[in-house]
Amino acid sequence: MPEPDWHLLVTLTNALRVIAWAFPLALLTVLAYYIERYTKFKTKWHLVAIAAILAVGKPIFALYQSHPTVHTLYLHEAILDTILLIGVGLATYASLNLLKFQKIEIGKTKDIVEVLATLGVTIPTLAYLGGRINTIEAWGILMQNTSTVLLVPIFLIIGKIIRSYVPRYSKLIYTITVLAAILLPLNMLLRDYAQLAQTEENYRNFIILVGVVLQSIGNIMLAIPAAILIMEARIRGIHIIPLEEKRTDAQPLRYRLKKGFSYIVSDASGEKGFEIFKEHIAHKHHGLGIIRTKPDRIRSEYGLRTTPLLWMTTIETEHKSITPNELERLLLIIKDFIGHDGDSILLLERLDYLISENGFEKTLTFIHQLNDMIVSSECILAISMDLNTLTTEQKHILLQELEDLSEADKTVLNEPLYELLEFIYNENSSGKRPSFKRITDKFNITKTTARKRIQELEGKRLVRVIEDGKFKLLEATEGGSRMIKSPVGPRGV
Repeated sequence: MPEPDWHLLVTLTNALRVIAWAFPLALLTVLAYYIERYTKFKTKWHLVAIAAILAVGKPIFALYQSHPTVHTLYLHEAILDTILLIGVGLATYASLNLLKFQKIEIGKTKDIVEVLATLGVTIPTLAYLGGRINTIEAWGILMQNTSTVLLVPIFLIIGKIIRSYVPRYSKLIYTITVLAAILLPLNMLLRDYAQLAQTEENYRNFIILVGVVLQSIGNIMLAIPAAILIMEARIRGIHIIPLEEKRTDAQPLRYRLKKGFSYIVSDASGEKGFEIFKEHIAHKHHGLGIIRTKPDRIRSEYGLRTTPLLWMTTIETEHKSITPNELERLLLIIKDFIGHDGDSILLLERLDYLISENGFEKTLTFIHQLNDMIVSSECILAISMDLNTLTTEQKHILLQELEDLSEADKTVLNEPLYELLEFIYNENSSGKRPSFKRITDKFNITKTTARKRIQELEGKRLVRVIEDGKFKLLEATEGGSRMIKSPVGPRGV
């Protein structure tokens, strides 16, 4: 029986190393590039491209190694292993940036990486201290192990994004990425065993080949979720995440809009809608403006620096934009946005523009779907348009779906009075009548202040005082209850 051609085996192993290291980084480069292209989310894909180039260095060197001494060979490989680590490190940094794509926390991935990193450092350290390898060999093994460990979070991060971003079969696809990530440390352990065990060279080469094949299989498994993620990004288009506006000039809300409700502001100029939007953002709501006006003008006029604005336009622009007839895509963008945070307000400016571009019936279906999303997420939707542009029938149909702010209660209550009325109503709803002492304890105010506020609410016929022996108990009147239950609270001052 002829001896196997081990030289051919070594050549095959070195060739597979090119694929094993370069393929996942090249795949991540393509993935990051297309996410940025389709969603306009900054992915740092240029860093990953550099990493892919650096990753090719070591395996290509292994294909053409011809050195006079073993010592020189190990030294050169250790240097190239260091370059490989730098490349993989850049890719890992870029992939961590991708977590912001869906505001995902790294979570248990950090613990997994820490365990693998400890293992990857311990193996060559113990081998070095035991005199089994020299300094250069230990350094090379350490660099290879660290590079493998840094590939693991890249795989898992892609899986996390898919789990939160892809609507169908996300659990199955996430499982595939996890299984692919498991194959990476298996390759590391097999490679370390082959390099450190006192076995014959042919057996050692075979073990290394098995490890490289496992990593290659993991890479192929990763290609499937990456392709699905690219297709999903292409379908959805623009991706917007909530950003808090840093403001210190918060004024009392003139319109107390309630979570889970959709409102319409009849205003030809659109100013009232933007003022309501700005006020709620100043009160720590995350805002998303879907606007017809050019974003630069809105940011300048209303001081909105970080709040995302989506421009409805048919022209090519550097701004995040969408054409008015892409209603299905707009729903997906909004769904992604409100999925991050329920404490949000959406402003849709110029609904009449969407109606003119899509027709009333199609736009009404869009409003129905959008309103269902608002109710389930407990966000706030404010739609600004001139209702006079609609027919009487269209106006009636639209107002059945939306709360008309022109019908809002004209009563004026400052924040402390509204909070007190709301507390009394909630206590009454639980079958309780709070006492004056309960009010002073709850709001940490003096008896004089509590008495003054209660008298103001009495004067507006919003609460009544009921004497029960030596106690004075409070009850919301029908008008007070109606005010709290109303979709639009009283105007603030």
